[in-house]
Amino acid sequence: MEGDVRVRAVVMTRDDSSGGWVPLGGGGLSHVVICKGRSQEGRGRKQYMIRGERLRDRAPVLECVVQKGLVYNKVNPIFHHWRVDERKFGLTFQSPADAISFEKGLQGLIDKMDRGSDSTSSSSTPEEGDTEDDGQASHTGSESSSNSRKEMLPKPITIVTSESSSTCFVRPEEFGFAAGHGVTTQTPAQIHTRPGQLSQVTAVLNPHAPAPSPG
Repeated sequence: MEGDVRVRAVVMTRDDSSGGWVPLGGGGLSHVVICKGRSQEGRGRKQYMIRGERLRDRAPVLECVVQKGLVYNKVNPIFHHWRVDERKFGLTFQSPADAISFEKGLQGLIDKMDRGSDSTSSSSTPEEGDTEDDGQASHTGSESSSNSRKEMLPKPITIVTSESSSTCFVRPEEFGFAAGHGVTTQTPAQIHTRPGQLSQVTAVLNPHAPAPSPG
């Protein structure tokens, strides 16, 4: 079991009836580590934990999840204790060096958890970016639909004569034969005529109309 901190100590617990600290699990020196693993109540989720295993028989005597709100107290150079919710644990270290190593490791882990919680709460929500993207997509779709409708509108036929400088716009729906004879109106047609050819243009655009009598 690989951990960030590994020390030797006697695991203690608080005896509320006597008001003192007593060895946990029958006493004896234990191997105590701060590591990341799965607790029995964690349902498969990995968490940072303090685990103690007695050296003489390798029996587990301590399992405590490190979480926010953990209160750590240093009573003397070799005895420290902490509280998580209503549970209280203590360690009588084999040496002051082990006590310092354990305290630094646990305090650093708690600070790391606090910083991670602050950065998570201050981060922006992804819904804001999604809303902006949706708005741009909607605006683009509206422009595309508007352009499509403009392209579908029939374009006028332009007839230019030499007798007048004005331009005559003739829409296909004004002729009764437009739908039946498949008149194509996608490209405007310009017909340049001389005065004597106006009657011929009329006959071409409206073949069913009687030819004008000669004047």
